[in-house]
Amino acid sequence: MTDGVTSAGTPPDDRFSLKFYKAGVIVITVGIADYSKPELLLMSRDPNDLIEVPSFARMESMITDQVFEKACEAEIQRT
Repeated sequence: MTDGVTSAGTPPDDRFSLKFYKAGVIVITVGIADYSKPELLLMSRDPNDLIEVPSFARMESMITDQVFEKACEAEIQRT
C-alpha cells in the first residue's frame, strides 16, 4: 500500500517479487492517489491484483470488498 514512490530504502526488486510469484503467492497492492503504478505492478505482477484508490478518505469503503473478494478467490494448496 502506497501513496507515492519509494523514497526511503530500496525500491521494489524484480527478483524478490518473482520468488513470491513462482511460489504461487498472490500479492495484492493498493495504490492511493498519486502513486507509482510501475512499482506496484512489479510487486503484484498482475494488473488484476492492483487496487486503485483516489484518496485515503475513500480507502476503507473502496478496498474492503475488493480485498475480501480477491482473498476468497485464492485456492489453497496443501502439500
